[in-house]
Amino acid sequence: MKRCLLALLALLYFGTSNAQVTQLWCENFDGATVSATSSGTPGWAIDNNYQLSAPNCYRGQYQASGGPVYLTSPSFSTVGLNFVTM
Repeated sequence: MKRCLLALLALLYFGTSNAQVTQLWCENFDGATVSATSSGTPGWAIDNNYQLSAPNCYRGQYQASGGPVYLTSPSFSTVGLNFVTM
């Protein structure tokens, strides 16, 4: 009986707990709201062929004679967060 009661209480506890989602930074590359910066040649550019949310996406361009190309987001901290996705 004690095991059943303990299992039932554990099920109720874990079934009613909800994870809280904290969005630190979001970029959808739409127009003037782009906060990421591109460096290198030829670099990253706005494109509308591969977007996830209309109308734009950022596409990295590559040239054999070019060097490395970087897309840098603003700084943000994940201190105190147990699970982070990008």
